[in-house]
Amino acid sequence: MERAEEVYTVIARGQNDDGSWHKRFQVSTPDKLPNQGPYGMATEGTTLAVEMGTAQPFTNEEYWKWKGISAGEVAAPNSEPPIRVLPMEEQKGYQTHYLMVGLELLHRMTGRDDVAEVYRRAVDWFCGYPDPLNAEFALQQRYGGIICRHLAYAYQLTGERKYLEIGWTVLRRLIEDQDWSDDPKRQGAVELTPMTISLLFFGVPYFLGKLSEADMGESNESVQVGE
Repeated sequence: MERAEEVYTVIARGQNDDGSWHKRFQVSTPDKLPNQGPYGMATEGTTLAVEMGTAQPFTNEEYWKWKGISAGEVAAPNSEPPIRVLPMEEQKGYQTHYLMVGLELLHRMTGRDDVAEVYRRAVDWFCGYPDPLNAEFALQQRYGGIICRHLAYAYQLTGERKYLEIGWTVLRRLIEDQDWSDDPKRQGAVELTPMTISLLFFGVPYFLGKLSEADMGESNESVQVGE
């Protein structure tokens, strides 16, 4: 538990004022961002390499090669320089399937109010905060449906039905995205990937349980999924 609390301290420090985290956040820089430039599109490993100075930066030629672009294409008059840094609008999000799952478990184990607040603020960001909470942004961040779990747990923490209402909109989209063809091998599939299926089943069943507790099941006309 001591190690878990140490990790949580870093996670809480890395959270931005709006409740988000950068995809590859760190707490050793003022803007909580890694230096992506030397390596391009920093990942966990390259972020560590930047901080430790254990690897040489990628050259443009190496970068293009790994992107599958030939030297001839690079030399073309209309070729553009490689994008080595993610734009800010792409820096945030993506934590629904790992970081937030850990926060939920830590809160279940400890009941700490500060953990609950960090979690709730994150859910609000995934629902469009600082704008009014809305389903449009949550749909963009649904990531296979696992966000439904976090909306359900936010409801458990706060009693606010708005989280379940947003989750219903996400659930409708998930149903629409299923394969409804006559092919028995595909019918009901979601994106035909094991990863998506695991995210879906980790997020939706728990959400359905909270809908039932709140008397917002499929029989509720205001949130009817469809025929």
